[in-house]
Amino acid sequence: MVTRNGPDGGIVLSHLSKSYGAVHAVQSLDLAIAPGETVALLGPNGAGKTTTIDMMLGLTRPDLGIISVFGLPPAKAVQAGLGPADPVQALGQIAEVEELCRQALADVRSAVSGYRDVTLAGELAHGRELLRASSIAADMPTTTDVVDPAHQELFGWAVREGLTNVVRHARANCCTVRLSWSAVEIVDDGVGEPARGGGMPPGNGLKGLRERVAAAGGTVDAGPLQAGGWQLRVTLAPEGGG
Repeated sequence: MVTRNGPDGGIVLSHLSKSYGAVHAVQSLDLAIAPGETVALLGPNGAGKTTTIDMMLGLTRPDLGIISVFGLPPAKAVQAGLGPADPVQALGQIAEVEELCRQALADVRSAVSGYRDVTLAGELAHGRELLRASSIAADMPTTTDVVDPAHQELFGWAVREGLTNVVRHARANCCTVRLSWSAVEIVDDGVGEPARGGGMPPGNGLKGLRERVAAAGGTVDAGPLQAGGWQLRVTLAPEGGG
């Protein structure tokens, strides 16, 4: 049983329960989160994660149990500035992170039996969400019609590799993706490892991309920009061209 309920106790849930009719969403949950501690709620759909967060934010009242947020009930904690200023917005952000986690888990599972299908449109959509979750402004095309159909899968790999490096290494504020019939370009304004290193970002992802592009008769240009930031550009010969 959780006994910490003082002002230094962080968030404390004690014997927390919530039901919706015959459905027991949360049953006798005990949880203590210390100040500064990061905790992830993991479980399948219907495990009660969202209901628990709702109750911690004061959006839903528990049927039984006690919630203490730095010694106060959730609603009073929010009013005192100890919780999110907008609990509804906070819940939406939590839901976005949860969906990204689900997608990441699905990608890991797919990797066990082979890479998930790569499409340019899919990588742009996934990359847009990845950048948004990383608080990086995205300037990206909303259609892939301008790209030669024969190049779209390979450009999808380029977008995946480029945006992964932006998020992991660049410390960027903005990222731009440009498409043309036979080229894709990813540019960021970051000051992270790629820009400092003066060469290829660490890891084997870019090496693998170079091999894929070379096999298709194309070229990869990657490196820091004179004005700052990093550029990755993949160029292929137009279908039917020399």
